[in-house]
This record gives sequence, structure tokens and C-alpha cells, in this order.
Amino acid sequence: MSTSPEGATTPIDIQELMRAMEYFNEQSARLSASYQKLEEEVASLNIALDAKNRYLTNILQSISNGVISVDSQGIITLINRAAGDMTGLTPEQVVGTAISDLPEFHDLTRTEGNIAHQTLKDFSRTATLHLRSGAKKVIEYSLTPLEEDAGGILFFRDMTRIIELEQQAKRNEKLTAMGEMAANIAHEIRNPLGSIELFASLLRRDLEQEPEKQQLATNIVSGVRNLNTVISNLLLFTRNVSLSKELIDPQELVNEVLTFCEHLKHRRHINLTHTITPGTPLYGDFDLLNQVLLNLLQNAMNAIEGDGAVAIRVYAEENHTLLEVSDDGCGMNQETLDKIFIPFYTSRAKGTGLGLSIVNRIIEAHQGVIRVESELGHGTRFTIKLPIPERASE
Repeated sequence: MSTSPEGATTPIDIQELMRAMEYFNEQSARLSASYQKLEEEVASLNIALDAKNRYLTNILQSISNGVISVDSQGIITLINRAAGDMTGLTPEQVVGTAISDLPEFHDLTRTEGNIAHQTLKDFSRTATLHLRSGAKKVIEYSLTPLEEDAGGILFFRDMTRIIELEQQAKRNEKLTAMGEMAANIAHEIRNPLGSIELFASLLRRDLEQEPEKQQLATNIVSGVRNLNTVISNLLLFTRNVSLSKELIDPQELVNEVLTFCEHLKHRRHINLTHTITPGTPLYGDFDLLNQVLLNLLQNAMNAIEGDGAVAIRVYAEENHTLLEVSDDGCGMNQETLDKIFIPFYTSRAKGTGLGLSIVNRIIEAHQGVIRVESELGHGTRFTIKLPIPERASE
């Protein structure tokens, strides 16, 4: 029952009320169904968005070039796997850090300033990464600003290996021409040298009763043998090096080389040290790598006047074995550095100029690379990179 404005009572329309409740319940159910459907669609969209994000992240992490994104303040927001491999940095180390605060990128940020505000597009430049391990890598990079001043993206790739190969190719062009000429000359000289040595030996035998004259003949024989050694080294340089590769114990190789250098070490008062990272694989020709290290060690010791230090280091880096020989000797200027692998070039009065040329040939035959860093008055470091076959690293 209900009361009218005049105070009279009117009966409640039960049927109308029931219809209203039924309509309300119907609308509520429809609204619940729509809400549930909306929740399902949102969940489906979230799943699709997560899948798309994973897909894009997988693409980003699979790119062989380095990618680093920064916000408008130059703060790093993302670094992909390739960038981490090139720089030795992890997302935990750099995300949230200003790129200008990272010493690895000082060369780049000094050139570009605030890369977040960089407006240049479609260009590439080179810079040097100064890694915390002490190594250096040359990169080619480009910058792409994000819209609405949201920051920028740095794309870069490691050019170190390419530059090394280009330098090696240039050396090979010069060496090939000189090697062919030298080989022809060597063959022409070697035959008469053999005759000279034979006749001088016979003369020395016949002069047993005249020691002074016999000494002259002995000097001739010694000189001929020295010339023959130079020619033999030259022919080793010019012909294809034949390798007998095997898995080598780096410690055994270094020990044998050190044995040959023992007399020179003590005579010059040199502190000779070696460091070999345990488990480092080394694959190559034992005798030829012995010759390489021996040559580099002797050069290092000869570069030291008075007391000094020479260090050998053997370690693995990615899929390469690295052999380093460094000294704190007199070092070399840029002109000398550009010529040290050229046959017959030497800065020593008694050198033949073939040692490093032969070293370079042997490393090339191993499909490796040799590079040298030196500064006049501050020593020299030779670094050899030899590939590690998959079966050798297992």
C-alpha cells in the first residue's frame, strides 16, 4: 500500500514492480556480461601486447649491432646484448646512468656533446671505445633522435676487426710484390753461395799450417753461412707456410721459449714474467708459434736499455686465443710502426729486417691477426689473435 498526496492509500502494482526488478536484473546481467567480455578482451590484448613486446625485445637482442637508447637528459634507458658484448657493460651497470658519465663513451660524447639532442640523421662517424679491461675498440656509429625530444638512439658496430684486416691487406699488397722479387734474387744468390762456402772450407783445410790465413777462410765460411740464413728466412717468408696444427699446452710453449731467452734475460738484467689464464686453449703449429714468440721476446729485450721488464700474457677472448708480449723499452714512433712488417726494414744496426715479416706470415697462415701498440719512450705491446676451432674449445 502507498499513501497519496491527499492522504488516501493506493495499492502497489506488484506486477509493475516485478517487471522493474526483472528489467534491472536483466540489465545487471547484461552489464556483468559486457564487463566480463571487456575483461577478457583486455586480458587478450595484454597477452598480445606481452607477446609483441617479447617479439620486439627478441629482435632487439638479436641485432648484431649495438643499440643504446637515452632519454632527453642523456640517461640510458636500454642497452641490447650486442652493445653489452662490445663494451663489456651490463644493463644493471648502465641503465639509469648518464652516457656522458661512462668512460667507455668519452670519445663519442666529446665529439657529439649531448647525443639526446642530436639532430643529425643518416650519417656515420667513428669513435674509440676505451674499455675497462684496457682494450680499445673502434666503432662506427650513427644517432637517431626520437620524436618530441624524447631522447635518442645510438646505433654502432665494432669496426676493429675490419680495420685490422684492411691494414693487413695493405701490408700484404706491399709484401707480395717485394716477396716475389726477393725470392727470385734469393734463388739466384743461393747457388753461388754454396760454391763459395765449399771452396772456402777447402781452403781453410789447406791452411792448417798458416793460422792467420786460415782465420780469413773461416771468416769467409761464417759470412757465407750468415748470408745463407738470411736467404733461408727470406724463402720461408715468400713461400706458403706449411702448418702442422695441434692442440697446444700454452705453458709448455712459453716454457720452451723462456728457456731459449734465459741467457739474454740475465745478461740484460730483465725482469721477464708470464701469465697464462688456466684452461686457455691454443691451437696451431707448435714449432712455428715457438719461432713467433721467440722473435717477439728477443725484440722486446733488445728494445730495453739497462734494466727493464718484459711480460708474456696468454688468455682467451670470445672465440680467440690472445698472446701478448709487452715491454717497457724505448718504444717506436709512428713512422717505424708503419714499416715494421716490411721485409728488410729494421731500426737495429745488426738486424736483417726479416723477423717480424716472418712472424706476420706465420700468423697469417694460422688465420690470425697481429697488431702492435707502441709509444716512443713508453714501450711496445704485440698482440696476436688466433682463432679457436669449435672442437678445440670443447
